[in-house]
Amino acid sequence: MQIFPTGSYWHMELSHWAQMRRWARTNTEMLMNFMVQEQGSWELPLQVADGIAKITIRGVMDKLPSLFLLLFGGTATAMVTQAVKKAAKDEEVKTILLVIDSPGGSVDGLAELADALYAARGEKRVIAQVDGMTASAGYYAASQANQIFAHRMDMVGSIGTIMMLYDFSKMFEKDGIEAVPIDTGEFKHAGWDGTEITREQRADFQRIVDAYFADFLAMIERGRTVPNLKEIADGRIFVGQEALDLGLIDGIQTYEETYGRIRAGIGASRLSKADTRIRLAELLGVEAFTHNSKLAESEPAWGSVDKTKLPRAAYADKGEADAKSTWKYPHHWVENGGNLDDNGCYTTGTMWLHKAGLNAAWAAAQGARSGKKASEQVISHLNAHRKAIGADEE
Repeated sequence: MQIFPTGSYWHMELSHWAQMRRWARTNTEMLMNFMVQEQGSWELPLQVADGIAKITIRGVMDKLPSLFLLLFGGTATAMVTQAVKKAAKDEEVKTILLVIDSPGGSVDGLAELADALYAARGEKRVIAQVDGMTASAGYYAASQANQIFAHRMDMVGSIGTIMMLYDFSKMFEKDGIEAVPIDTGEFKHAGWDGTEITREQRADFQRIVDAYFADFLAMIERGRTVPNLKEIADGRIFVGQEALDLGLIDGIQTYEETYGRIRAGIGASRLSKADTRIRLAELLGVEAFTHNSKLAESEPAWGSVDKTKLPRAAYADKGEADAKSTWKYPHHWVENGGNLDDNGCYTTGTMWLHKAGLNAAWAAAQGARSGKKASEQVISHLNAHRKAIGADEE
């Protein structure tokens, strides 16, 4: 068991970082004299029930179990990674629910966790639920889920990287102490107590911080589409609806609501694995028109389908509920459609998957017309349909 955190570079909300440092300075003697008689075994933060693997991240995140995490109620990132891999391999698990209440933490072990979560999306549906705060390293992890939900007063964001350095050289000089590094280069002793942190050394530390930050942005972009990401990735934190408006989350709902909808999606019907994922997506997205991957015995030509009357659920990119122009990649049709809503879309009838429409949507999502690929969520949705009807093997 480690006593102190292992990392020097942090993705962490700044006020929590400051509180931790103040507490550690005040209680240094207690920490150094604290002896753990029975360390015990740290259990994986994993609970499986109803086909749902609940994985919890609470408090400060650091790579390995430590006394520091024990005192501050933190989470060992390496153990979360193990839990994700175990859940992904469990045939009884249909959905991984990542519940996060964390200000962030060390970058150590974070890339491994993100990669495990993203890989798990190939086997299960991964949902992240904010349960208070999901900031910095916490959001780094959450961004790899298929969807993220939060309640209206939850805090999300604080995207950025921090490394705190203190130059005590003048204080040492005032006290008559000379720090004498014996090393092999000017950067080897950079940041050591009593030595001056030169402009060149600061620039080199900034280079490292910038590299971690670039990876942070790249992982968010891999996991989801966040418009204007670079403009809001300045350390600010956002509450509820604001986070939703910025594209950081996908909906406002409580943990209980998310869990209930996941459970309903798993038990709704005896669908194929691909259909279950689509059905679950509709439940979480609170769609009025549910659907699956069933093809009708005969279907009209795709060109003759009136796309202006298709319900929002017929689109892979559902855009904004009241802005039909933002709905993209239609791939269903409605048989015997009737009754129109305020958007002029069918509210009754039988919705079928349209094979030619799916092929057209898939080509468009791959950038055939625009040269730009659709989001991972859109591609995953369409590919689930393709797998269900065997089109991915053609």
